[in-house]
Amino acid sequence: MDRTGAWKLMGVRLMKVDVAIIGAGPAGLSAAATIAGRGLSTAVIDEGAEPGGRLLGQVHELPAADGTTHLWNGPRVAAELGADATKAGARFCLRSVVWGLFPGWRIVLHGQGPQEIEARYLVLATGAMMRSLAVPGWTLPGVVTVGAAQMLVNHHRVLPGRRAIVIGIDLLSLAVAQQMSAAGVKVEGVVMPPPGPLAGEASEPKRVVDELLRLATWAPSSGVRLAGRLLHGHRASDLVASVFPRGGIKVWDIPVMPRRAALEIRGNDTVHSVVLADLTTAAEPDMRTAHELEVDVVCTSSSLAPLTELPEIAGCTLSHIADLGGYVPLHGPALETTVETVFVAGSVTGVEDAPTAILQGRLAGDAVAHAAGRISDAEHHAHVEQVQTELADARRHALPLYPRVREGRALLAELWRQAPSRGMDRVSSKEV
Repeated sequence: MDRTGAWKLMGVRLMKVDVAIIGAGPAGLSAAATIAGRGLSTAVIDEGAEPGGRLLGQVHELPAADGTTHLWNGPRVAAELGADATKAGARFCLRSVVWGLFPGWRIVLHGQGPQEIEARYLVLATGAMMRSLAVPGWTLPGVVTVGAAQMLVNHHRVLPGRRAIVIGIDLLSLAVAQQMSAAGVKVEGVVMPPPGPLAGEASEPKRVVDELLRLATWAPSSGVRLAGRLLHGHRASDLVASVFPRGGIKVWDIPVMPRRAALEIRGNDTVHSVVLADLTTAAEPDMRTAHELEVDVVCTSSSLAPLTELPEIAGCTLSHIADLGGYVPLHGPALETTVETVFVAGSVTGVEDAPTAILQGRLAGDAVAHAAGRISDAEHHAHVEQVQTELADARRHALPLYPRVREGRALLAELWRQAPSRGMDRVSSKEV
């Protein structure tokens, strides 16, 4: 086994295990440690070169219950979770892409490990993706999502460019702008996307200012929290019309400008500039203010959406819940799905933060162990109640990637109660 815990499986055509986990992010790794710790043979599949998923790019401050902050070191958390899974006996199939999933379960792979895996149970921990933000010129080389920029800076130690503009104002874009700036990128500002149906609510200044106010308490930096306190007490409509200056406010010395939009990205073989214009109080571009700003990288930020292709292929019922990020697999309190041997965990169940995903991995892992007869009904019920209590507490202090997650979870729980039973033991009807 190499230092990442990946087994040397070159030349192996078929691997048979009790449980296959697809996704080596926080949920998948947590589930692997729990399941393998119960004596079930476990394979963890991921296309990455090492375990961790998005954790590998996450380094930021988190607020604590007592009002202080602490550093969230995603790479360190990933290393610890990977070590726990390896110690428990889980085997990793890294640099492996799932291109086929068939009943049984038979998983067909392309990569450095086995070509096929057969498993009795599946845990789908595929996470979420960042939706692309369509701006004229967005397909040019040099346009990347803020998630990609975060991985380049924090994990690969590569600057995405020397002079950047960030399009889209939200929690993630502010955090990544600061991380790029700290790494040496000149971040010219964080601006709005162009008004129109493609950007949706993300192009509405009032909504964005409301979002800044909402994030003030939770923002992963004292700078954003200070900005929120300065703006507190003003109605968003007033801020857009008068209080918020056209040049924005500076956070970490980076202008944040909800009254300025990027209208076009320009370049030939790569990005060389972006066209900016101020927005009127009606949120329309004032073309008299249009000007071109020279940059060599554009980072776009839009909403995150659960990656549900594999749950859908597996036959899981999906439900569209906007407050969780889009379509999610319908699932119960122990993260069981409408397919008896398939479980889900992490942001595929609804976009939330990594600490929440870790707890969900434990919950799904216990559910698999129970389904496989490794723990009793009473022990399973006790575990579900315990982890659900921990989840409720974690969500009170979680980064609010979606503002109405609680309402989304309540709707999902009601949909699960209304769904016909598929043979799973419904231990409770709490939110999951």
